[in-house]
Amino acid sequence: MRRGSFLFLFAVSGAAALIYEVVWTRLLTLHMGHGLAAASTVLAAFMGGLAAGAGAAGRYAGTMPARRALTMYAGLELAVGVLALLMPLALVAVRPLLGATYADGNGGTTFVFVRLASSVLLLCLPAACMGATFPIASRWMVRRAASAAEDAGSLYAANTLGAAAGAILAGFALIPALGLRGTTMVGVALNVIAAAGAWMIARQTIETEVATESAPVAKPAKTESHKKSKEPGQRKSHESQPIAALSRPWVAAAALGASGFASLTLQVVWTRLLVQILGPTTYAFSTVVAIFIIGIAAGAAIASRLVRRMQSPAIGLAISLLVSAGLALAAASAPIPEPDGRSR
Repeated sequence: MRRGSFLFLFAVSGAAALIYEVVWTRLLTLHMGHGLAAASTVLAAFMGGLAAGAGAAGRYAGTMPARRALTMYAGLELAVGVLALLMPLALVAVRPLLGATYADGNGGTTFVFVRLASSVLLLCLPAACMGATFPIASRWMVRRAASAAEDAGSLYAANTLGAAAGAILAGFALIPALGLRGTTMVGVALNVIAAAGAWMIARQTIETEVATESAPVAKPAKTESHKKSKEPGQRKSHESQPIAALSRPWVAAAALGASGFASLTLQVVWTRLLVQILGPTTYAFSTVVAIFIIGIAAGAAIASRLVRRMQSPAIGLAISLLVSAGLALAAASAPIPEPDGRSR
């Protein structure tokens, strides 16, 4: 029950993250003056921050106790909420720097660089906290090596499904109804819910451990079959099992890096195309992000169930990349709609 509750909390966290992403895209549109440039900047900073946070937290997540990982996760959720509240103030604080580099329209490349760098730096810190939540959450969720792929896949699927819901709600409901500040407060409330829920689960875990340690433990009686199993001739050893071939994680990392580059490029291109249909960039960006995330969540959920049955996961990875490349080419060859309803 705790694992199911935590999956729900991680879905809530994903919804908050994508609410912020849509809000920050709108804020940077006001800050940078171009919808597509703002969307590209948010995507670059968001994904870069997620990668940095996940990489840094992944180095230490495996060394900490599971209960401590849960409390750290709660702290990260609160940190994301606080940074989201400070984001509008931070964007206002950099305006004097932008005004100085603009130089009455003569700033040129310097102004463009400062505007881009300041936006990316401001977004990277909360995104890094978001990225750190996944390895920390995995430390609590994944308990056995045999079920690591399935547990991590379920965790990832829950987070991405929540993120898809957050993107749609932010773009089509929350921002039109509540504005940017109200939508940000909804995201902060979701972060607080995720943090409070994780803290409660951690407290319940402590109480369960104390109750288990205080209960008397009965020693199992040694039966004749148990004695026989200890004999050298009857003992089963893992040494008799075949040793798996050495893996090459850098190959998978390179493949996923190339796939990520292609997917984010397509996301920006498809956002530009949907602007011609849906109009405002916020609607187009929310739609494309939601579609991407729903697809990622569905793929993670399916693959987490199939990975145990695969004799060679590398072949499955290669097939997935080839299929996605073929579908991307098919989408690129489709006719582009014009505003008047014609296609070219």
